[in-house]
Amino acid sequence: MKMIISHSVLILALLTTAARAEIVISEVMANEPGNRILLEWVEIYNNGHYPQRLDQYRLIVNGDTLDWPTMIWLEPRAYVVLCRRLLPQNGSDCFEYRWGDSSGVWGDYELEHYQATEINISLPNSSGDIFLIDSLNRIIDECHWQSACDDGHSYERNDEDDFFSGWHCNAESLGCTPGRGNSTLIDINRFTFKLYNNSASYNSGCFYIEYWVPAGTNSSLLVYDDTGRRKAVIINDYNYCYNKLIWFCRDEENHYLSPGLYFFKLNMSGMINRSELYPVVITP
Repeated sequence: MKMIISHSVLILALLTTAARAEIVISEVMANEPGNRILLEWVEIYNNGHYPQRLDQYRLIVNGDTLDWPTMIWLEPRAYVVLCRRLLPQNGSDCFEYRWGDSSGVWGDYELEHYQATEINISLPNSSGDIFLIDSLNRIIDECHWQSACDDGHSYERNDEDDFFSGWHCNAESLGCTPGRGNSTLIDINRFTFKLYNNSASYNSGCFYIEYWVPAGTNSSLLVYDDTGRRKAVIINDYNYCYNKLIWFCRDEENHYLSPGLYFFKLNMSGMINRSELYPVVITP
């Protein structure tokens, strides 16, 4: 069933919402792993002090009102994951195969300690809207995204206990945190580049380099002379967070570079998209 929500109703609902809901949308897996659409899900969290009966609420996804499973109670500080497909059907993809122990049964494994249930949900990758509506027809929570997170990475609330904290894409290697606290928001402008020495001797010296970038960032470290010509590639398209290395002042053909002024250029893409230059000197 389609439900059209006007801007005036949205504004009124937000203004009349009391002290923010005790259940919130905490995580959304819209860009499922490997375009396997049966692995889409939404996580709901009870950040209040009392159990909440979920069928007293409605979930509206891109204008469609979804039917909640009946008689699900969510205890305080607990999660429930609403899955497009919880258990396998004729060997199909399912949430339990991916985030459980692949037994085909939910709840028989120590990491399957939270509630999970199936719901008829479809989440677009590129943009979407989810509204959580209470029994008084008030919007008590909402989630919007305008672009997809990386494949298999969820969209998470920064702080499940702070309604106004905003959202971020999970940048951890696992990609999501169903049934547990969300990942830490990474400052995407933060990185570390350390040169232990700014000069090195021709034919015998070297540079000691250490740097850190956020997970999900690819990096390359190149060397240019003072005319802008590339002279060496120290690393290329490195996709690990941390690197510590030694460069022995050799060019791409393994010849020693002549004395002079050079620049290290650190290129970053992914979680950070920027380049930085660091001047160094090779002395006679």
